[in-house]
Amino acid sequence: MGSYIECLNSLLLNKQPLRSLAIDDDPLVSKVLTKPRKVEGFQRLFLPIAKTIKTVEGDEPHLSSVIQFLNSILEEVENTSIVTPLFKKEEADFVDIVKKRRSFCITSNIHLAANLLDPRYRGKDLSPTENVQAFQKVYNLSRETLDVDENKTPLSIALSQSLTPLPQIYHMKDEESDLSVEAMIGNRSEDSDAEAVEQEFNEALDGSLEIW
Repeated sequence: MGSYIECLNSLLLNKQPLRSLAIDDDPLVSKVLTKPRKVEGFQRLFLPIAKTIKTVEGDEPHLSSVIQFLNSILEEVENTSIVTPLFKKEEADFVDIVKKRRSFCITSNIHLAANLLDPRYRGKDLSPTENVQAFQKVYNLSRETLDVDENKTPLSIALSQSLTPLPQIYHMKDEESDLSVEAMIGNRSEDSDAEAVEQEFNEALDGSLEIW
């Protein structure tokens, strides 16, 4: 992808000399050199992907950032469509590719769980459905981990999430004991009282699950 960006950059940078040197009467060649707007559009379209690839290929771990990266790419595609309109089919094909890649990345929900647990994001890049899937993944992993009480893990995450004014619904199901937990945290300010959150959870649980 980086080589494509460099090729487009070079074409746009040198379009005047190339136009002077071009002796081909092919209308396609002439159009590219005299009306480079579409080339500029492709450059803007590919640039966020090239930047993302460069970032994820570094030494830093980016598991929790994958969802944010893909969302940003889709957002920049929408902005590019406004600034430099392309053919609708090309835009649709590009968005479809990114969405398929996004679906491929989250098949195991581990990226969703990582985004939920990362204090930089706290699940803000997830849809309500993805937030539920992320919480379920954390709950399931906590059941498989030694010295971790899976019944306390959801509340611990929920208490940390209460610092962010983001409405979320969590649902966990214990297949062995058939325990279900549903709790909602509404829009809360940074001054939200942890005890109030705990009380809300206890009321939602209705005594069906001992947390403390």
